[in-house]
Amino acid sequence: MFNGRPASYSDIEAGYSFGRKVAEEIAKHFDQDFTLCAMLLGASGVGKTTAAKQALQMMRKNGVRCWEHKSDHTLSAANWRSVAQYLKDKGFVGALLIDDAHQHLQELNDLIDTLVQSDNGHLKIIIVSTRNQWYPRVKTPNLFKFGKSFSLSRLGPEEIERLLTLLEQSPEVRGLVEDQFSGFSKQERRRRLTVRCEADMFVCMKNIFANDSFDNIVLQEFADLKEGPREIYRYVAAMETVGLRVHRQLIIRLLGVPGSQVEPILNDLTDIISEYSIDERLGIYGWRCRHAVISGIVTKYKFQDLEKVIKLFDDVIDNISPTYDVEIRSLRQLCNIETGISRIPDKNEQNRLLRKMMSIAPGERVPRHRLIRNLIGQGYFEKGETEIRLFDKDFGSDGPVHRYKIKLMVERAVRTPNILEEDRIAILEQAYELAVQGVERYPGNKNILTSFAELGIEYYKKTGRHTYYEEGIANLQAAEEKLGDPEISVIISRLNRRIAGQYIADVEDEEVTAVVE
Repeated sequence: MFNGRPASYSDIEAGYSFGRKVAEEIAKHFDQDFTLCAMLLGASGVGKTTAAKQALQMMRKNGVRCWEHKSDHTLSAANWRSVAQYLKDKGFVGALLIDDAHQHLQELNDLIDTLVQSDNGHLKIIIVSTRNQWYPRVKTPNLFKFGKSFSLSRLGPEEIERLLTLLEQSPEVRGLVEDQFSGFSKQERRRRLTVRCEADMFVCMKNIFANDSFDNIVLQEFADLKEGPREIYRYVAAMETVGLRVHRQLIIRLLGVPGSQVEPILNDLTDIISEYSIDERLGIYGWRCRHAVISGIVTKYKFQDLEKVIKLFDDVIDNISPTYDVEIRSLRQLCNIETGISRIPDKNEQNRLLRKMMSIAPGERVPRHRLIRNLIGQGYFEKGETEIRLFDKDFGSDGPVHRYKIKLMVERAVRTPNILEEDRIAILEQAYELAVQGVERYPGNKNILTSFAELGIEYYKKTGRHTYYEEGIANLQAAEEKLGDPEISVIISRLNRRIAGQYIADVEDEEVTAVVE
């Protein structure tokens, strides 16, 4: 808790964490009939993983067999189906915690659909993710039909009381509390956490443990290191910040570290960078900093120059080995809208890096999706069309690319110079045919349904007719009712405001590229 990391199960059992109300709600949710999963969503640093572990501990004490999936490994839907069948045959109930679940959504969708089809509710699934990574992705309707969403953000009054009680009653935790904070009365502590910190979990922790000057503390720690460990710290922090799964072999390749120096360097980085096992059989060991916020601080100061960021991406891509699953997933993370190469404002530079990824891992769809998206956004319609044709030839069409086909036609109709209005309308009508095909081929894909409705808005602007828009919205409303995905309601509301002429800021939603479409 002091370093901002999730509590371990032994920490929870020993009473070194304070109870979160949402953990009790999740455990109670699974006591009901016809429940299969619980989704715990919230921003980074609010205690989602710890709360999910607390729920798992409560269930374990009630006789439920419990597991946690290691997010560095691929989620095996087939193996967990076997576990679920074993539980059903024996009359047991089990629970599986999947942290960073957005990284395993295809397998998660498959697992949930199979459990529903086999009428097997003996394996309960606790899903943990951040909202920005979870909402845009396409989920199976069964996830909403047999599951419930839980949100975690601020501390409630009861949770603040539990936190203050923990600070008073646990000598080990009390020893870490900053002197100034510990000098206040309990009433004043409560007021400061509620008012000054606005009950935000992470701000509360920083206030309690005197981390207001966190940047200086981290920078002083960095300056105290020797040159070799300092360089590794800098790269591990930067790679974590852009969403990569850092591991020993990648660092050795990237920085040319002799194998014999790994252990001494890790000793110099004790409590700064920790090593953990990803796959002992293949000799893959992950490296990570204490906390994402610390990684972000180091990156902010040590990779503040855009040229350094671009060189980092180049070096990482050049040293990726596509034979390792963990590195393939790192390539996908580099395409992330939030943290990856989107940090580079120049789309042409992004496209160069994406083409390098495609050359290194030609079987990966994600970089190709992102390149097509960029080309359309830049108005390079012919290049975008060429990439789409190559994708169809290599992989066959998929949901994201079909959406880009619709978007390409719409952008051509709107942005092509020096053509007649009747030609723009004709192009939009061709886009409509693509949209209808997309709805038939990928039913329930909210990204394609959204593109359908957006096409209807442009058609209305050109013709004054609502026909396409009404059809697109009707499809979205049907999906909203069938899937139960709350994000579809938000999309419908935003589209209705747009066609009413209200200004809506452009939101660049992350494309779903590695999930079932």
